[in-house]
Amino acid sequence: MSKCQRPQTEGVLLGWDVDLMTELANPNDGGREKLLFYFLTFDTEVSHSLVEWQRIASLAERYSIAVSGMQNMVAPLEQRKE
Repeated sequence: MSKCQRPQTEGVLLGWDVDLMTELANPNDGGREKLLFYFLTFDTEVSHSLVEWQRIASLAERYSIAVSGMQNMVAPLEQRKE
């Protein structure tokens, strides 16, 4: 039974660093880099396709759970993509 392993209390799950002992979840390094890239390069003054607006709104909504201050960005993006 070499495949059996002890249960892990921390790890990476779908782009989040999760710690079950402290009950914390934070975006991992890749997630933070993705946020910085999209939000620093996305020009709201330029016309974008509906898919691009949906992509940026979905990203903001996903990470607004854990990143303080991002919840205020979700509603305007949701309105803009319609």
